[in-house]
Amino acid sequence: MNKPNISAELTQQQKEQIKTAINQVKDQMSFLINLSISDRKTLFKMGSGSVGFVEEALNVSKNHGNILPSNFDVAEFEKDVSLTSSLTDIYSVLLPLTEGVSDTMMAVGSAALKQSNIVYAHVKLSAKNNSNLKEIQNRLGERYKQSAKATPKTNNVK
Repeated sequence: MNKPNISAELTQQQKEQIKTAINQVKDQMSFLINLSISDRKTLFKMGSGSVGFVEEALNVSKNHGNILPSNFDVAEFEKDVSLTSSLTDIYSVLLPLTEGVSDTMMAVGSAALKQSNIVYAHVKLSAKNNSNLKEIQNRLGERYKQSAKATPKTNNVK
């Protein structure tokens, strides 16, 4: 993997400004919902291949509304199609941003963990000759005790 060396900081003021801006966007989109996993499974999914079908169906509903049941709300259908289009446009801007945040967080987190492992290795070496570091070694070592408990050991029998 070829990853850039990221050397950056976000000040507290920058973080607050970003969070405020995100909250302003959320306030503009107060209609957003969060679906459960079971809800997601039951819904029809409109992918890019369905856009033309939906747009054509909207045109038909507007031009031939007389063929539809009386309780079919063409105006609401048009709002749904319009909102889907608007959200798709917004999503295309958000997706690279959220992926960038996630990928950068993963890369710098990995770098921080690698650096922490170097520190831990040196603490372990130094604790052999400096009893003051033994408690620090034990605290840092807790991370590996916890991950050893979470990972079942397997026998490599051949």
